[in-house]
Amino acid sequence: MDKKEKLGDMFEKAQAELDKLEGQMDSIDKDIKKISDDENASVKYNEGDDIDTSIKNWEEFLKINQSIDKQSKAVFDSQMKLYESYTKKVADTLAAVKKEVAAANAAMDSSNAQLNGLEVKMRSTIDGYVAVAQSMNRAEIGAACRSFLPVFTKGA
Repeated sequence: MDKKEKLGDMFEKAQAELDKLEGQMDSIDKDIKKISDDENASVKYNEGDDIDTSIKNWEEFLKINQSIDKQSKAVFDSQMKLYESYTKKVADTLAAVKKEVAAANAAMDSSNAQLNGLEVKMRSTIDGYVAVAQSMNRAEIGAACRSFLPVFTKGA
């Protein structure tokens, strides 16, 4: 498996975990709606315009809202934990991929530096042979020596 496939697999694995968290978030959203719907369905409205009826209705609203607040807090706490887990997963995956890329780049930089050093030595050696060939008036030997360079410096 090459490095790119490995990095792609890291993203795919993380995305699967994020999808799972998103499913849990959707479930929490449904729980929040259900809490509100259930509480509102239990409201007992009293008919009338007098102050005592209004007070009873407001007391009922207060009880419902206190209940919704208490239940919602627990749900929101769970939701915040999921959001934090989601964000952490994204950050951790990104950091891991960047670390892998940096390691691969470092290995490539080291390899390239070694190859560049070897190419310098090869050119120096070939230059020496070409100089000797020229001093002997043997241009064909110099040309044969130079013909090695394109083989070793492809892509340079």
